[in-house]
Amino acid sequence: RMLLPDGSLRWVRDRGAAVRDGDGRALRVIGIAEDITERRQAQATLALQEQRLELALRAAGLHVWSFDPSRRHFDANALLCQLFGLDPERCKRLGPWRRQLHIDDRARFESAFRATLLRGEPFNEDFSVTLASGERRRFNAQATRIGQGREARLYGVCADITSRAAQEDALKDRNLRLKLALDAAQMSIWSLDIASFKLEVGPDFRRILAMPESMPVTTTSLHEHIVVDD
Repeated sequence: RMLLPDGSLRWVRDRGAAVRDGDGRALRVIGIAEDITERRQAQATLALQEQRLELALRAAGLHVWSFDPSRRHFDANALLCQLFGLDPERCKRLGPWRRQLHIDDRARFESAFRATLLRGEPFNEDFSVTLASGERRRFNAQATRIGQGREARLYGVCADITSRAAQEDALKDRNLRLKLALDAAQMSIWSLDIASFKLEVGPDFRRILAMPESMPVTTTSLHEHIVVDD
């Protein structure tokens, strides 16, 4: 770095070589000084952007990855490789990633992966992975294809959705239990929005009240069928 008379700071790359006589004694040095300030500033800006991107990805629980089909080269951030239990060298090959996929998800995942590579279809798949520890976790991967032919590349993100998937499974289980209980009790759920006075009913509401499909289910239509004394 060089401090100029005007107080500004410049980055300089200096290269030189000695000119020698026949006996090998140095007579002079010839060199080139190159102003690389803009290059260093661009590198610093890029490094800052990468740090911000990494922070944003970590906050969102996302991991970035890419795949070069012409070289069969897979690239993923170090945290994702560690999460899958892959060392840096195995992390570069597609085979070790493929073997991590649970057998129940492998065919579906690979079919969607090929469709994205060959036809550029959007890639968005949930899948299970059995880690080296034996733990089974759920992930979601999304990707898009950039380029055509040998220039084609896949760029994507991957997120650990194990907790979300567990919550969704628990919700499905509760809904199923509720439906079974309502069916057994000959009951149906309904709700009324006070502001709009819009009525929403469960799928068995018509059957329980023997209402034809042609009859709209509204507060007015229900009121008209209530016995006057009630």
